[in-house]
Amino acid sequence: MRIRSTLAALLLTTALAHAQAVSPLGGSTNNAGSPPPALSGAATTPPSAPAATRATQPRRTLDERFAAANTTHDGKLTLDQAKAGRLRAVSRDFVSIDKSKRGYVTLDEIKAYQADQRAARRAARDAKK
Repeated sequence: MRIRSTLAALLLTTALAHAQAVSPLGGSTNNAGSPPPALSGAATTPPSAPAATRATQPRRTLDERFAAANTTHDGKLTLDQAKAGRLRAVSRDFVSIDKSKRGYVTLDEIKAYQADQRAARRAARDAKK
C-alpha cells in the first residue's frame, strides 16, 4: 500500500513538472514551433479555458491601447512604438496620419484620421446609392 501511494505521488510530481515545461499554446517552451507532446494512453482534450477568457474580456479602447504602446508616456507615438504595441492600423497608415512629418503621432491625430476615413467611406457609400 505504501508503494502505491509513493508511486502515485511520483507520477503526480512528474506530471506537474511536465505541465510547467509546456507552453500554454502547446509545444515545448524551448521550441515554440514544436507540436504539443502526446501523452501515451491518456485522452487529450483541447483546452477550453483560453477561449472562454477571451470571450469575457472586454475590448480595449483606442485610448488604452495608445497608452500601453506609448512606452515613453509623452503622448507621442512613434512608428516603432506603434508596431511594438500592435497598433496595426496606426502602423500601416502612419505616414498618412503624421501629416506634418514629425516622426510621431498623437492620439488626437489618430482619432481625426479615423474620423476622416469614416467620413470618406460614408460619402463613397452614399454616392453609390
